Amino acid sequence: MSGFGLELNINMNIEEYYPGKGCKCYAHSDSECCCNVDWTDPEVYKLREENKQLKNEIKKLKLALESR
Repeated sequence: MSGFGLELNINMNIEEYYPGKGCKCYAHSDSECCCNVDWTDPEVYKLREENKQLKNEIKKLKLALESR
């Protein structure tokens, strides 16, 4: 289910992923699903990765400024 900190399986290609992939109960959304599959939108994973990269860049820049 989305919103519970589930992470995309590392082995799963983000381009092949879609919300509800693997659902066996024919649900239309996470509120109907009883399979406990991930319904997180792929864009969320992309944004999380971008956020992590930007935070690392900020950290590097701060360290560079402090060392001056």
